[in-house]
Parts: sequence; structure tokens; C-alpha cells
Amino acid sequence: MVNNGTSDLYIKRTLTSDSNTYTEDELVKAADYIVVLAEPGAGKTELLKSLANQLKVKRVSANRLVNSQQVHGEEVLVIDAFDELAQTNHSGIYQLLDRIDELKPKKLVISSRSSEWGDGHQHAFEEYFESQPLVVRLSEFNEAEQQLLFYSHLPNESFEAFYDEVQRFNLDVLLPNPQFLGMFANAYIESNRKFANKKSIFEKAVERLAKESRPSINNHLVSSLPLFKKISITSEIFAGILLSGSEGICVSGHAEEKLFPNINSLHAHQENIKHIIDSKLFKPSDNMDQHMPVHKVISEYCAARHLVQKITDDHEPLTLRVCLTVIAANGYVRDELRGMIGWMATLGSQSIQRELIELDPYAILANGDPSQLAPSSKKYLLTRLQQVEARDPYFRRSDFWRQFSTVDFFDIGMAEHLRPLLKSNSGGDLRDLVLEIIKNSTVVDLLTSELTQIVLDSDEDLNSKSLAIRCLCSSPNFDYMSLFERLIAAKGHSQLDVIVKGISVVGVKAISFDFLLRYLKACAQSYPTDREKPFISFTHASRYYIQLFIKSFERETTERLLDSLTQGLACNCGKEFYECYCREGVSKIVGRLLDHYFEVTNPPYDPKRIWSWVKDLNFHANCSENESQSVKALKELTDLRRSIFIYLFEPLASAKECYALQSKLDSHSGLHSGLHLYAEDVDFLIDHAFETNNTELWSIFIVRHHFRWKKDKRRDDNFRQKMRRQANENTNFMAKWAESKRAEQQFKRDVRKRYGKSERKHGAYEKHRNAERLKTIKYIADNQELISSGQHFRLLQDFAYYFLNEPNQIPIEFGNEQVVHNSIRNCLSSLTPHIPPLKKLAATSARFNLEIVLYAFCIQTVREQGCLDSIPNQVLTTVRTDLSMLHRAVSDEEREYLKREIDRLLFPDLSSKEAYLRDYIEPQLRDFKREHPEIEVLR
Repeated sequence: MVNNGTSDLYIKRTLTSDSNTYTEDELVKAADYIVVLAEPGAGKTELLKSLANQLKVKRVSANRLVNSQQVHGEEVLVIDAFDELAQTNHSGIYQLLDRIDELKPKKLVISSRSSEWGDGHQHAFEEYFESQPLVVRLSEFNEAEQQLLFYSHLPNESFEAFYDEVQRFNLDVLLPNPQFLGMFANAYIESNRKFANKKSIFEKAVERLAKESRPSINNHLVSSLPLFKKISITSEIFAGILLSGSEGICVSGHAEEKLFPNINSLHAHQENIKHIIDSKLFKPSDNMDQHMPVHKVISEYCAARHLVQKITDDHEPLTLRVCLTVIAANGYVRDELRGMIGWMATLGSQSIQRELIELDPYAILANGDPSQLAPSSKKYLLTRLQQVEARDPYFRRSDFWRQFSTVDFFDIGMAEHLRPLLKSNSGGDLRDLVLEIIKNSTVVDLLTSELTQIVLDSDEDLNSKSLAIRCLCSSPNFDYMSLFERLIAAKGHSQLDVIVKGISVVGVKAISFDFLLRYLKACAQSYPTDREKPFISFTHASRYYIQLFIKSFERETTERLLDSLTQGLACNCGKEFYECYCREGVSKIVGRLLDHYFEVTNPPYDPKRIWSWVKDLNFHANCSENESQSVKALKELTDLRRSIFIYLFEPLASAKECYALQSKLDSHSGLHSGLHLYAEDVDFLIDHAFETNNTELWSIFIVRHHFRWKKDKRRDDNFRQKMRRQANENTNFMAKWAESKRAEQQFKRDVRKRYGKSERKHGAYEKHRNAERLKTIKYIADNQELISSGQHFRLLQDFAYYFLNEPNQIPIEFGNEQVVHNSIRNCLSSLTPHIPPLKKLAATSARFNLEIVLYAFCIQTVREQGCLDSIPNQVLTTVRTDLSMLHRAVSDEEREYLKREIDRLLFPDLSSKEAYLRDYIEPQLRDFKREHPEIEVLR
């Protein structure tokens, strides 16, 4: 957490990519090319400022980088706001990448709205840099962080009261966004702590920002303009900034540039209005005398307000059609202006609403306050969205994860229009979008039947089910427990996942303990019990919902669940632990509960109770402390772990029982990874056994001498020395020592008797092997000319193997290294007639010895000539089928270069690639008996 010296607060951010989470410090080290995605106002610019400070460079906007030559080559580039790159077409990514390519940075960070970065941009990036960027998303602020931000704005107000007021309009989903939180906080004070609607919230936020002044400017100028005039002029300037594709304004001639025009060029007033930048509607840019709108959303609202006022004023010549020549010159709204037209529809007349809805219906829904639309406009918006979906099913692009606040958009009168849409599933984005929006609305009670059908339909996708159950559970009149019971009875994976989504709405406290227990047992049963296919049915990622659900439990609930799930737990298949999968599911669930238990409880812990939870679990893989909180806790809490060991060993009366328990505590025994016996634990138990006169326990830790080990590897010698000293002090322990010594000597005699014959056989084999090696070397020397010409195929196979895997052994195995290289170099003429056609290679999964020899030939050619231009395509085609084979003496870089070189020569165009795939891959895919078609060539 960093305080920047004003009332503003900066909180260090976390970012996610797939299942990985990064802090800011970790992110800059994670990759050379990074793309940060987030929704508008989520804090991308502040994050990039922080990253730029860490990397000791200046942040630059994408607009400035493309349109200015003042940015020179640096090793690190931090580029903000790709989404705001001024354009009326979609070539912005190529303009930006061209410029980056000129500067050739070693590290690159780009930020963008998530909706403006898609697969096309990803592919373009790959084309330029031959590498995929690490794409991360900005994590939302949690409630504690929201409170910190709120109190940095309004230190004397109540966050709880503010939150309740925001929640009245379902705007609480936007509070994780710091831009919205700041605006709502300003509007909260300006509206005397009572909101009327979303439109009024923005109106009051603007008034609040216009009244306040930044301390860096001469404050005596604040009152030189009335408030309404200041807002009016600022709105006009914001409209000019957005429509021109600029980033801000400047207040002096020397600071003027394309992206920062002079402030006087953007308004039609005669007054000297430079002092409006004193308000908090503007913020300083990175350069002297340049200023930017305080928030993108604020500038969009103000600009829309200005344009609507001009359009609806009969005395003004401006019309909507004239505006649209700039906003949507080719019939498509410029991406950076979609927020502005959303507010224009909110603030405009019904005719303006209809024309803008016709132009870009999704922009109208996703921006502004669509609840303020006229009833007929709402219905028309829904109709237009259906038309858009019919043409472009995935019209939301990367915006699908964005949170919406459209309270009162769908009222009771809209229910009949929504019913057919919910009943039919076109497979596009619209129905899920509607499901997101109707949550918490009054219309849910009228659509209960349709929503329940979506939840229970096994053919529906998981996302639609999750959205539908969230809608149902948001209604105070809905009997959610009846639906949960129907879902748990189905015992399907998606049904179990959907239950968690519903519980997240009503809260886990509203659910009975009995249901929670039955739910977790159902989850445990969903794990596969087939040893051969333990990971086929469900992936680790698909069970992540269970982990998140468990994290919502309180301490008491967690303990009760652990007691209930492990009570009477036992293997019922009778197999060894490594073959037993009958406890797979419950072990995984209890393991997650244990992780949560150690997260929500503090020492002291009851060792007997913890052992009762883990003793009958069975895990097929070990887990590190980085993956499991319970493993971390048990490894770090040494006293707890050793208390458990003492509790286990003390009742045992014989060394045999102690050995059995020691085996159970081994790292390959299926036990919880936090209770494995480590060297320091053995040291402790040796001392404990000696101090308590427990000779049976003490004796199991006696170790033999390791004479053949290097001294620095003899980790057990310290134990042996300690135990010898202890034996000298006590005759009972000396008796155990002597008994162990006798057993060791008997063991050595048994080993010599058992393996003496085998060692003699091995010696005879080595003698025979050396004799054969000498014969081979002599044969090569006698037939050097024939072999060097590459016509001896049996030796060529051996040469190829050692060349590709053990080149250092070539002189030992064959004597003359030059003959080996000459043989590989000259083999092509004798082998070419025997190369099988591609379709024959496709027909069998066996590898031909010929392929390995040709592979060695190509590697040697690349090493000597740097290319394969002289090699016939027939040879290259054969080698291309075998590129997935790894050889120890061929580096990854060499193998990758060989692949690129072969592809360059074999596939000059798309048709040649298609022909290869049809001849080689299609026959394999048609053969249903072929278990492993070689589809890796598609990579």
C-alpha cells in the first residue's frame, strides 16, 4: 500500500492469468511481453504508473507512441490505453506494433480494455514478435480495499451507510472498480447521501468534482465562473477531446501537440477559461502544461450531455446526423466513443434513443443508464440485440465477463418480451447477457419457470445455468432449497457446480449443516474411482468451485464437516494404497477442508484430532507447501507435527509395529504430505526414544554404514554416531545396537550368496561386450571405403543413434569418428530408393530405422551448411513425421530450427500444407484402432 502524498491512495494490485496469480513485483519478472486487461476505470493507468516506476521508465500512451516521434528506443516500454488509440478502423494494433518493432524493447507492458483485445490482436502480436504475450487480468478490489479507498475520499463518512445506498440501485457490483467508487462517493455527498437514479449519481459526481479544486493550481481562480458555466464549458471541451481522438488539452503554445490541442481551440467562448483546469474534472498529464479528463467515464457523460443539449436546442445548427458523421463515419461506432453514445441515449429524446439503438444497441445497454430509456426504446433495444446476435452470435467479444448495473431496465412490463428469449437458446451471447441483467430485478418472479428450466436442463451450458440460478436466488420469494435438492439428487458435475453459484447469492449461513455435508459427500462421489482413468472425467480446473465454496465456511462449520466426513472412513476395495481409489474423492475434499481449517484457525491445535482427520485418507501424489495450506502449516509447526508422532509411536510395543508406522509416514505411502517423516523428525524421535527408554522405537532408526557414498552424501552418519554414543551410555540400547549389527552381517552374507552368481554373469557379459566392440572397430578399419560411402545400413543405424544421443561414445564404440560422420553425410544416395511414401508412414505407428538415419543426416547437414536447401523433399517429408522424437544430443533450439527449416521448404503455401495433412493425418484419424494419431505435427 502506497500513499502518494495526497488524499489519494494507491493499493498494490494482483493480476490473474488462467489459474496463476501475480503480484506487481512478480508480474514484471514473469514475462518479457505482458498485456494487462481490465474494464474501464479498473485502475489500469495507475497500475502502469506503478509498473513504470518499478522498471524505472516513463509510462506512454498508445496514442502518443503511434503519433509522436518524441519517444525513442528504450529497453523497456510501458504502453497505456491501447483501447484509446484514435482510429476509425481496426488497424490500430498494426500501427502500434510497427512502432514497437522500430523501438525494439526487451521488455514490453501494454494495457487495454478487455473488450478491445481479442484473438486477432493476439495473433498480430505473435506475427511481429514470434512469441505470445502473457495476458493478465486486473483483479477486483475486495471489500476491505474498497473501504480503504472510500475513506481516502471521505474520511469522516460511514462506508456501511454508503454501501447500503449504492446497493439500492444494484451498483454495488461496480464498487470493485476504483473509478466508479470515487464517482459514487462524490455523488453520495453531493446528493445529501440519497441517490435518485444512476443518471443523477453521475450528475452529482460531476457537480462535486467541478466544485473541488486541485491544490497545485491557484485556488483564487475557482470562483471566477459559475458552477453551471464551468460544467458547460468543460463538457464542450470533453466533447472536443473525444471526437478528435485527443487525450487531453494544453494551456500553453509550447506544450501543444496533436494529442493535446490548445484548450482555446475546443470551445466557442470568449472568456479566458484556462482556470477550469483548477477543478477536479481535470488531472495533470505526465508533461508540463498538459491536462487530461479525470476519468474516461466522466468525460463520456459530460460530452454526451453537451452534444444532446446542442442537438435538442432549436437555436443550434447541430443535428444528430452531423454528429454521427464523426462518431460513426462508416456506419460503425468508433470503439473509443461507445461509452459516449450510451450516455447520449440515456440523456436524449426518444428519437435520439431509437437512432442510436439502431446504430449500436450493445453500446447503449453497456454504457450510460439504460434504465432511463423510454419503454418503447427498451423493447426496441431488445429487438435490435436479437438482430445483432443473428448476424454476429458473439457480439460481446471479450466483454463477456464485464459486470453490469442496469437496475430497473427490465420491469414487469418486459416479462412477456423476455419469456420466448429465455426459452430458446441460440447459442449466442444475448440470452446470457439478459440473464446477467435481470438479476435482482422484479421481473425474475414472473420468469421463475423459464429460469428453473435452464438450471435443470442437462443440455444447457454451465455459464447459462450459473447465471439463471443467480437470478432465481436473488429473489426473496424463491424457494431455493427445493431447487438445490433437485440438483444434488442428479449428482452431476455441472449440477454440483451450479449449487455453489446459487449459495454464493443467498450466503452459506442460510444453508443447513446437513445439506452442506450431503453436498460435499456428493462432490466426493463425483471423483473417478477407476485407476486407469483417474483424471478423465473431471479436470483439476473443473473442481475449482469446490475449493472456492469451502473457503466460505466458518471455523466451526469446517471442524464439524471434517469430523463427519472422516468418521468411519475406511478402504472398502481391499487393494494396496497405490491401487486404491475408493477414498479418492473424500480424501481430496478433506484435504481442501484441512487447508481452509489452517487458514481460519490459530494455534494451539489438538494433535489427536488432526490425526483423526488424516489417518485414513489416501493420496496418490505428494503436495508441496506452495499448493496446500495444511501441508505448509504441518511442515512449519514443528511442535504440532512431533506431538502427532509421539502420540502415534508411544503406544506401540514392538519394533515390528514401529516399522509399520514408519512405513505409513513415508513420502510414498499415500499419507497427507504434511505428516511425512523428515530427517529432523527422525533426530527428534531418536532423542525422545532414548530419553523415555523406548528401545523398540529407538532400534528402527539404526542405519548401516554407507562406505561407498561420498562423505558429503553420508547424511545418516550423524544419526549413527549419535546412536552409538547413546548405546554406550545404556546397556539396554547397546543390546539393540548389537542385535542390529548381527542382523546387518547376516544380511550381507545373504546378499553375497544371492547375487554373487549375477555379478559373475555381469562380468562375463562386459568381457564379451568389449570383444564385440573390438571386432566392430576392426571391421570398420578393414572396410573403411564401403562404410564411409554410407552403404552399410546396419552400421548406419548404430552411427545415427550414437550421433544423436551419445556422440562422446563414438570413438569408444567405433574407433574412427571421421568414418561415422562421412557415413552419415554420404548415405542419401543409397537410402533414397528405400524411403517409404507418406501414406505408408501414416498407416503405421511404428518408427522405421530409416527415419532415424535420415534425421541424423538432416541434423548434420544443418550443422555444416546452416540450411536444407539441397535436400530432396522426399527426405524432408519423412523427417517431418519424426520431429517429435527427442534425442539427447540435439538441443531444443536445434530441433526447433530444423522444424522451421523443413516447414519453409515443404510448405511454401497453404495448399502444400493441406496436401501434407490429408496424406499423413487424415488416414490416422480415420483409423479408429489407431490409439495415438500423430497430431503433434499440427503444432
